[in-house]
Amino acid sequence: MADPFAVASAVLHGSVLGMNAIYTAPGGEPLSLRVIRSQGSEVEGSAILDKDVVAIQRADVQLPARGARLQLLGTVSIGGAAMTDPVLRISGDPLLDEEGVAWSCAIALT
Repeated sequence: MADPFAVASAVLHGSVLGMNAIYTAPGGEPLSLRVIRSQGSEVEGSAILDKDVVAIQRADVQLPARGARLQLLGTVSIGGAAMTDPVLRISGDPLLDEEGVAWSCAIALT
């Protein structure tokens, strides 16, 4: 029987919530996949900082690498500016969700 959390993640990534991207690990080959982009929050002292985050399915990338290149395909808004096919980097250590299905990765422009 398939893992219901993995099935749900695959459906969400394949829906309009997901977007096409190209993931390239340092020294690795490009890999086409779908990601879900969101706005995360990080607490630093007494301030809450916004950061861009993508969810990457573990089925696509076993362990995303800090510093890996991620190109979002299409036009997206980053920092209030519309950008086409922006290239970003995974800027922090990825966090695996509790079910072990998807990685949350902070991203930043290169």
